[in-house]
Amino acid sequence: MRASYAILCLLVCLAAGADARTWHVPGDAPTIQAGLDLAATADTVLVGAGVHFEHDLLVTSGVVLRGETGLADGVIIDAQSQGRLLAAVAVADTVVVEGITFRNGLATGAGDSSCGGAVHLVQTSARFRDCAFLDNTAEAAGGALHADGCALVELIDCDLSNNTARAPGYPAQGGAVAAFAYPTDGSLVLRRCNLDGNLSGGPGGAVYLDDGNLFLTDTDVTGSRSGQESWPAGAGVFVRRASASPGGAGAPDLLVRISGCRFVDNAGRLVEAPDG
Repeated sequence: MRASYAILCLLVCLAAGADARTWHVPGDAPTIQAGLDLAATADTVLVGAGVHFEHDLLVTSGVVLRGETGLADGVIIDAQSQGRLLAAVAVADTVVVEGITFRNGLATGAGDSSCGGAVHLVQTSARFRDCAFLDNTAEAAGGALHADGCALVELIDCDLSNNTARAPGYPAQGGAVAAFAYPTDGSLVLRRCNLDGNLSGGPGGAVYLDDGNLFLTDTDVTGSRSGQESWPAGAGVFVRRASASPGGAGAPDLLVRISGCRFVDNAGRLVEAPDG
């Protein structure tokens, strides 16, 4: 009986894999957004080499978005500061992104519109591998990447450099990454990443994490600057259990595991912390 069940599961998985399709950009679709619109869960959108000038891309299913060269510098999406690069909201299946550079994204405006200069995730798990996030800006949180209520955000072999979270007079969090894991108590994972020259108006020059678990492995955090407007905590990395969480200080402990990492030349500006 167990053998029959295992065979049935295998056949179902093979059938699902057989149904998955690869959409080539620009072969099958003229733009990346057009490719994403065509793709269903488990499909791959394969982006051709070169620089693609697009912004405000929206992912609505658990697809794989992959650069055809496999190298971040071979496939570049450049927003030209016209908007955010990519967003995924309440996607049920994990979104996977591989071998792409996200450059010159800008998140500005009210509410979530000002979060995540390159990528904005809401209640969506995502995995980034061999990607680069360069010269992106958010007025509120997450110069490169902002995650809200996500169970898992994982970055592997990624470069996050020269990203900024800052607006005049506002303690914007996370020069490169800002994640707010409530209510999932989710995890932010960075492995073999390089975070260099990121800047925040508030805490977390490179990384800011509320109510989540942090796993930082073999990663360099260098040249970060926090608190350029106020609240200069966590020059490189800032993690906390937010007081707004259920149970407050009595809530379950979070996991913070840092191994094989290098922290060099990170600093916070000495300015007054905000009230409250």
